[in-house]
Amino acid sequence: MPLAALFKRVIAPLALALVLLYAGVSGFDPAWRPPQLSDSERRWLAQHGPLVFVSQEHYPPFEFRQKDGSLDGICIELARWMTTELGIQARFIALPFDAAQQAVLDGRAHVITSLFHSPARSRHFTFSKPILPVPAFIFVRHDRPDISGLDDLTGKRLAIQRGDYALEFLRERTIAFDWLPLTTFAEAADAVLAGQADALIGDEQIVLYHLYSKGLAAQAKKVGEPLYVGRNCMASRRDQTVVAGILAKGLDHARHSGMIKAIERKWLGIPLGNPTHSDRPWLPLLSSGLLLLAGATLGVLLWNQRLRRQLEQQTAGIRQVASEREQEASRRRLIFEQSRDGIVITDSHGRVFEANPSFAALLGYSPQELANLHIWDWEVQFSRQDIEQTIQTLDENGVLFETRHCRKDGRIIDVEVCANLCLWQGQKLIYSTCRDISERKQAEKELEKARQAAEQANQAKSVFLTNISHEIRTPLNAVLGMTSLLLDAPLAAEQRSWAEAVQSNAEALLELINDLLDLSRIEAGRLELEQIDFDPAALLTDLDASLKPLAVAKGLQWHCRLTGATAGRWLQGDPGRLRQILLNLAGNAIKFTTAGSVRLEAELTPEAENRVLLQVRVRDTGIGIAIANQARLFERFYQADASITRTHGGSGLGLAICRQLAEQMGGTIGFTSEEGVGSEFWLRLPLASAQSGAAVGPAADKTPAQNAGASALHPAPQGPARILLVEDNAVNQRVALSLLHKLGLQTDAVSNGQQALTALRQSAYDLVLMDCQMPVLDGYQTTRRIRQSDQPWRDIVIIALTAQAMSGDRERCLQAGMSDYLAKPITLPTLRQTLSRWLDSRRFNASPPPATTSEDSGTVDAPGVNGNSPPSLWNRAALYERLLFDTELVGTVLEVFLTDMPIQLDRLQQLLASGDLTAASRQAHSIKGAAANIGAETLRQLAEQLEQNLRNGQLGDDNWPERFSLVFQQLKKQLEQA
Repeated sequence: MPLAALFKRVIAPLALALVLLYAGVSGFDPAWRPPQLSDSERRWLAQHGPLVFVSQEHYPPFEFRQKDGSLDGICIELARWMTTELGIQARFIALPFDAAQQAVLDGRAHVITSLFHSPARSRHFTFSKPILPVPAFIFVRHDRPDISGLDDLTGKRLAIQRGDYALEFLRERTIAFDWLPLTTFAEAADAVLAGQADALIGDEQIVLYHLYSKGLAAQAKKVGEPLYVGRNCMASRRDQTVVAGILAKGLDHARHSGMIKAIERKWLGIPLGNPTHSDRPWLPLLSSGLLLLAGATLGVLLWNQRLRRQLEQQTAGIRQVASEREQEASRRRLIFEQSRDGIVITDSHGRVFEANPSFAALLGYSPQELANLHIWDWEVQFSRQDIEQTIQTLDENGVLFETRHCRKDGRIIDVEVCANLCLWQGQKLIYSTCRDISERKQAEKELEKARQAAEQANQAKSVFLTNISHEIRTPLNAVLGMTSLLLDAPLAAEQRSWAEAVQSNAEALLELINDLLDLSRIEAGRLELEQIDFDPAALLTDLDASLKPLAVAKGLQWHCRLTGATAGRWLQGDPGRLRQILLNLAGNAIKFTTAGSVRLEAELTPEAENRVLLQVRVRDTGIGIAIANQARLFERFYQADASITRTHGGSGLGLAICRQLAEQMGGTIGFTSEEGVGSEFWLRLPLASAQSGAAVGPAADKTPAQNAGASALHPAPQGPARILLVEDNAVNQRVALSLLHKLGLQTDAVSNGQQALTALRQSAYDLVLMDCQMPVLDGYQTTRRIRQSDQPWRDIVIIALTAQAMSGDRERCLQAGMSDYLAKPITLPTLRQTLSRWLDSRRFNASPPPATTSEDSGTVDAPGVNGNSPPSLWNRAALYERLLFDTELVGTVLEVFLTDMPIQLDRLQQLLASGDLTAASRQAHSIKGAAANIGAETLRQLAEQLEQNLRNGQLGDDNWPERFSLVFQQLKKQLEQA
C-alpha cells in the first residue's frame, strides 16, 4: 500500500483518536477559543467607540516607539493580539509615563498597558492580573563601591523616572534622598553614567535592555538584592467596570492560550516551561504511542504551522491598519497644532476640551488658562442662553456666522466662526474654527463711510443741479416766451433778426442745460426709462414733420420711412428717449450735410414671442468723419475738429448721451463713415410688442414720453378736454383756473381729495391736476384711492401740483400712482408743455397765442418791472410775466390773496398754539405756495423755513405768528399801493 494511502486511511485517523484521547484524559480545556463579550460590553463599545490604549513612549522592551514611529513591545503586542481575538476596535497612543496615567484618569484613554500595582494606585485604578514580574534593582557606575544596598541610598542623588513606583517605595521607608526626576529609565541610566546622579532605581529588564542595546553594560552594575518585584499589569480607571471586565477576558484568554509566554520568549528569550505530568503514571505509555505515530504528529504540526502563518499575516495586517491609523492621527494632530486659524473644541456644556496655539494667541490666553473657560467667557455678541440653545440645536451640517470675542486684555475683536458637531467616543463635542476679521470689518466700515460720503456728494450734486436748473430755466423760459411774443408782433427786418438771434441762442442754451442734466442723471444711475405703449409709425411721422423743414431749408433731399412685417403694431418702451436719440442722429446729419440727401429708415423685424427688433439707419452725404477721430466720437464733450464747433456749434454731449441711452434700453449704436463722402449711423433696439393699439394698464404704471408727440401715445378723442383741479389754496386755485382758461380747457375746481372723489363719480374728466398737500384727504392718499378703485376713471391721468422741487419728489408722486408732476409756481408755458404730453393738441390751445397790442388785449406793461418794488418782498415782474401781463387777472389774484391770506395766517396761529405740528406744517406749505404764486418771496421764504422746522420737529422760537403778521402787513401795504 502506498505511503500516502497508508497515512490517509490508518495513521491519520489513529493519530486524531490518540490526540482526542490525550485531551480527554488530561483534562484539556479548549481555552484557545476566544471568549464571547456580553451584550452590555458590546453596547458599551458601540457607544464609546474604539478602545483607547495608552503606553509609555520609551519603556523597552515592554513598550516603546520604533524608529519609524510605530509602537512596539511586549505589552503593545499583547494588547493588539488580545483585541484582535475579541474582535473589537482599538486605538493606540503614546505619552510620557505620568501623562499616560493622567490620560486614563481624564477619560482620554481607557487602558494603560503597563503599570505596577500599588495600594496608592489602587484607589484610582482597577488592575488586571499581573502579566510579568519585574524586579527593581539599584544600578550604579561600575566604579562605585560605596553603594551596595538600600541603606546606602540615604542622602544620595537618585535618578528615578517620573511617576515610577520606586518613589512610593522609598518614601514609605522614610529614606531621605535627593530626587533627579527624568522622563524615562534610559535618561536615568545615562544620568548615572554621566555622574549627574549617584544611583538609579529601575526595572531590571528595561535598564538592562538599554545598557546592552547601547553597549554601556560594562560601565554600570546592579547591586544588592531586588528592592521589590513589581507586578506589571494593565489598568483602567476605577469606575470603568466594563473596561476592566473586557480586559480580564482578553488577558485570561492570552494566558490560557500560551500567548503571554510566547510573547515573553520572543522579547526576553525566556524558555517556555513544560507542564509537569508526574501525577500521571500512564504518560510514558502514551508518549511511546505518540512516538510511533511521528508521521501523524508531523502532519498535525504542519497544519498548525499553516494556521500560525495565517495568524501572523492577520496580525501583520492589523498592525498595518493600526500604524496607518496612528499616522493619520499624527497628521491630524499636526494640522490641528499648525493651523493658522484658531481651533477650539468644546463639550456639550460649553467648556473648552482642547484648543490649538492659534486660538490661544487669538484670545491672548495660555492653553492652561483656556482649559478652565467656557464659550461665554469670551463671547460678546451672544448670551449664555443663546449659546446653550445653539449647542443643543447644532448638527453635522454646522453653522457659519460672524460675532465678536473679548480678548484677555479686554480688546474686542471681530471673528468669523464655523462650528460643527462631532462625536468622539460617544461624547458630543463642538469643533469650531475662528478667524480674526477685525481688519476686514474695519475696511468694510471705511468703505461704507466712503460710499455714504459719495452718496451725500452725489445727492448734493443732484440738489444743486435741480436748483440751478430751476434758476436758469425760469429766466430762460421768460426770455423764450417774451421773444416768441415779440416775434409775433410787427417788427422791422433788423429787429426781427435780433429777436430771432436771441431766440436761437436761448434755445441752444436750454438744449445744453437739458443735455447736462441728462448726462448727470445717467452717470448717477437715476435716469428712469418709461415702459409704455406707443405707435412707432406715429413717432416717425412726428419726426418727419419736425425734421423735414430743416432739411428742405438747406436744400437737402429728405427721406423718412418705416418698413417691416410688424410695422402696423404698437410697441412697449420709452418713446421719448427713442425720439431723443433719433432727433440727435438725424439732426446731426442735417447739420453736417451741405448738399445731397439725408435718409432716416426704420425697420421692424420680429424676434422671439412678443419681441421686435427696431433697426434704424441714418445716412447722409455730409462731411464724414476722419478715421483718427472715429474711436472717440461717442465720448463726452468730444468733437472731431475745433473748426466744427466754430462752424456748427454744439457741446459734444449728444452722441455720448445717445450711446448711454441706447445701452440702458438694451440696444446698441454705432456708425460707419468716410471723410468727404458721408456717414451712416445705426441703432439696434429690442422692444416688446404691445397687446393692442391703445395704452395698456393703469396710468399709475406710466410716465410721459417726453416730447414724443401726443399722436404716438394716445388715440385722438373728440371734443374739448375737461380738467378737474384739486387745490385747497384760494390764490393757487384762482391762478390755475385762469391759466387753464387761457388754454381753452373746461375746468372744475374742488378744495380737497374727498371732494375730488365725489366729482369723479359725478362727471367724466380727461385729466386731474392734484395738489399734494391738502386737508381732509391729501393728494397722495386721493391718488391711491383712485388707482385702487374699480371705477372706469381709475386709469385717469393725474398730474401732481407740488411746491417741493427737490430730488425725490417726482419719485414719491409716481409711487403714489400719479402720472406726472408740475412744480409751483405754475407758468403758462410749463403748464402747456406738460399737458401736451397727455392731451391731444386738438383738444386745447397747445400753441402760444399770437401777439396782440395793449389796446386790443386789455393788458399793459407791468408797473415797476424795472425794479420799483423791492424784489425781496414782492417780485411784481414775475407775477405779471406768469399771468401774461393780464392786468385784470393780476388784480383779481391779488384781491383773492389779500382776502384769503389773513384767514390762512389765523389758522396757522391756532395750529401752533394747539401744538398740532403736523397740521401746522401742512398749513405753512399752503401759505408758501400762495406766496410763490404772486411772487411774495419774503413771505414764501418765511413759510418754507417754518415748514422745514416743523418737519424736523423743531419749532424754534415762539414768535412765528408775529413774524408772519409783520411780513404780511408790509406786503399788504405794497400790494394795495400797486
